[in-house]
Amino acid sequence: ARLLLWIGFGGLLLLMGVLGLSAISFLYQIEISQEKLRQDFVERDRTLERLRSSIFLSGTYIRDFLIDTNEVLASKHRSQFLETRRLIENGVDDYRRLLKKEEQKQFQQLSAELAVYFDTLTPALQWSADERRRQGLALIQEEVLPRRMNAVTLADQIQQVSERQLETSSQQVGDLFGTFRRNLIVLLLLTLTIGISLASITMWRLFRL
Repeated sequence: ARLLLWIGFGGLLLLMGVLGLSAISFLYQIEISQEKLRQDFVERDRTLERLRSSIFLSGTYIRDFLIDTNEVLASKHRSQFLETRRLIENGVDDYRRLLKKEEQKQFQQLSAELAVYFDTLTPALQWSADERRRQGLALIQEEVLPRRMNAVTLADQIQQVSERQLETSSQQVGDLFGTFRRNLIVLLLLTLTIGISLASITMWRLFRL
C-alpha cells in the first residue's frame, strides 16, 4: 500500500511538473514566434519605406536638375540624384534579402520599373543647359513623373502584400494558442482524474484502517 501511494502521489507530482513545463514551453515558443514576426515585419517595412522615400526624392532632384538654369545648382542637384540613385539600388538589394515568396511578382515589376526609370534619365544627366531648357520639361512630364509614380505604386503593393502576410502569420500564432489551450485542458483533466482517484483510494484505505 505504501509503495502504491508513493507511486501514485509521485506520478501525480510528476504530471503536475510536466503540466507546468509544457505551459512554460508553449508560452516561450509563442513569445519567440511573435517577436520574430514583429522584427521581420518592422525590418521589411522600414526598408520599403526608405526605398519609397528615396524614389520620391530622386524625382525631385532630377526635376530640379532639369529646370535649374544655374549651373552650380544644377550640378548640385545632379549629385543629389546620383546619391539617391545609389540609395535606391542599395534599398532594392536590401529588400531582396528580406523578400517573401508572395512578393516576388510585385518586386520583380518594381526592379524592372526602376531599371527603366534610371536608364531613361541617364542620358539627360549629360545634357547642357540649353538641352535641359529645351527638353527638360517634356522629360519630366512624360517620363519622370509617370515612372516615379509607377514605382511608388508598386512599392505600395508590396507593402499591402507584406501586411496580408503579417495577418496570416498572426493567425498562425492564434492557432498555436488554440493548440496550447487544448493540450492544457487535456493535461488538467488527466491530473484531476489521477488526483481524485488517488484521494479516493487513500480515503478508502484510511477508513479501512
